[in-house]
Formats: sequence, C-alpha cells, structure tokens
Amino acid sequence: ATNPYLIQVLSGVYDEDITLPDYVSLKGSGWKSTTIDGRVTIGDGTHVEDVYIYPTGSETITVLADPDGDTSYLTNVYAVINTSTNAATYTVRQTGDTDFRIYASFLYGRNENAGGSAATYVLHSSGASGDLELKQVHVKSSCPTNSNCNLALNDSAVSGADIIFSGSWSVFNDSSPVAAANNNAL
Repeated sequence: ATNPYLIQVLSGVYDEDITLPDYVSLKGSGWKSTTIDGRVTIGDGTHVEDVYIYPTGSETITVLADPDGDTSYLTNVYAVINTSTNAATYTVRQTGDTDFRIYASFLYGRNENAGGSAATYVLHSSGASGDLELKQVHVKSSCPTNSNCNLALNDSAVSGADIIFSGSWSVFNDSSPVAAANNNAL
C-alpha cells in the first residue's frame, strides 16, 4: 500500500467530497484555477497541492487529516470554511497518529451563527498523537455574531502531540478570539 499515485486535476470547479486513500496525492492547476467544493479527507503519505478547497454545502470540516502511518502534506492550498451553523466548524482537523504538515498556504474559518454551539476552529488537533506543523501559512478567523473564534486548539489526549506554527494570523469581527489553546495531556 506504499506505492504512491498522483492525480492531476485540471482547472475547474469540482463539487464533491474527496477521500484520498493512503499514498494517493492530488495536484491541482493552482488555487486560482482548481476549486474543490467539498470536504477533503487525507490519509497516510498523501500530498494535496495547488487547490482551493471551499465547501459550500452543509459540511462543517474543510480538510480532515488522518495520517496514521506516514506524514501527509498540504502545500500552496487556500482552504476555507465559511458557514452559518449552530455547530463547531473546522478549516483543518488533525485526527491522525502521524504528523500533518501545511506549507505556503492560507487557511480561513468563519461562522456567523449566533447560537450557543457555534464556533470556528481554523486548526484543531483532537485524539491525535501526530504533530500539526505549519510553515509560511496565514491563518484567519471571523465570528461576527459569536465569540467562539479559535485560531488553534490542541485537544489531543496524547502527550507530545503539538501544533507547531510559523506564519501570520489575523482575526476579524470577534471581540474575544482565542489565538491558541493547549488542552494537551501532560
């Protein structure tokens, strides 16, 4: 299962959720040209590159990363969750036991619902023992009608699982944003 495959995606808008099996990578024609209107689920040894991921349906997660055997990557990706739902939304959610790395990308989370369960997590690590590592990434959040914007939340129950961030961040329309919270086990 470690024999890698690459799917090259031409310019266009693709309205579907995508689950990439282990060692299957996806390369678009540039984030200004290739749009995935749906959730992207990533397994082991997967690399997603040069795409715009923007689910416009009822999805609450833009990228679900669950690598358990080999490190997986996002490179030059523009990923957005922009919704109004009384639930938690995630731009990137890491649940794997192996590292997930994001390079040279833009990540944006927005939830304008005012309900008590509405929240936005741009980066979220939960139940994972792998690190979530970002380099040259801009992270942005906006919660205009609730105060539940979170740029990065580490909820992993495993000691040593970290969110490692190098880049820039911005918050709009939130009176009390959370830049980073670590609920990681000691």
